[in-house]
Amino acid sequence: MIRIILAIYLILLVSCSNNSKDQNKNNKEITSNNKSIFITDSHTKYPDILPYYIVDQLKGKVVYVDIWGTWCRPCREEIPFSKTLQAKYENKNIAFLFLCCKCKEDSWKNMVTEFDLPGIHIILNENQLGSLLQKYQIPGYPTYMIFDKNGNLQYEDAPRPSSRSIEGILNRLIDK
Repeated sequence: MIRIILAIYLILLVSCSNNSKDQNKNNKEITSNNKSIFITDSHTKYPDILPYYIVDQLKGKVVYVDIWGTWCRPCREEIPFSKTLQAKYENKNIAFLFLCCKCKEDSWKNMVTEFDLPGIHIILNENQLGSLLQKYQIPGYPTYMIFDKNGNLQYEDAPRPSSRSIEGILNRLIDK
C-alpha cells in the first residue's frame, strides 16, 4: 500500500512540477507522511476535482471516494472502519480518495494525522465543493462513491466502510 501511495505521490508531484508557474499561481501544496498524501489547492483550475483525479491520475484503479468533514460525527465514526478496509485491500488495485468539505486546513491535517488515516486526502475549496454538490447531488456527510477502473461512476451512494456489503462490491470491481 505504501508503494502505491508513493507512486501516486510521485505522479502527482511530477504532474504538478511540470508547470511550476501554475503551481505557484494556484497555491498548490502536496505533502506526505508515511501513509497519507495531503493535497491543498485553494485556487485550482479544476473545479470538478473528481474527473481530474479519477480519470487522469488514478485510471486503472477502483477508486473509493469518501466525502467527509472534520466536524461530522458520523464521518469520524467511520475512520476506524476505513483504516481496516484499506488494510484489507493493501497491494490491491484500489485507491482511497478522501474529499474533506467545509473544514479548516489545520484541523483537517491534524485529524488525518491523529487517526493515521492512509490514502489521498484533498481539502476542497468552495468552488470545488459547489461543483461536487451540484454534479453528484450529495445528500449529506459522509457520502461514499465508487468508480471503476475506467473512471466510470458505479455507485453514487456506496456503502460505508462499516457496511457488510462493501467488500463484496469492491472485490467484484477489482476482479472485473
